[in-house]
Amino acid sequence: MSDKETMSGIRDWLNSRAGGPPNPPEALPEPDIDAGESVAKREEEAVQAFLASRRGEA
Repeated sequence: MSDKETMSGIRDWLNSRAGGPPNPPEALPEPDIDAGESVAKREEEAVQAFLASRRGEA
């Protein structure tokens, strides 16, 4: 699975948990580069939650 496919899967999973529809990548805003560490932390938490759900741990 490529990084793009993984991020798309994570995005769809997060949207499904939030009750929203899956969004195509072009519909999402670019992350705020100035937010730096907090954005990276939220992304890492989302990735870990997604991977845990794929393993059946969530």
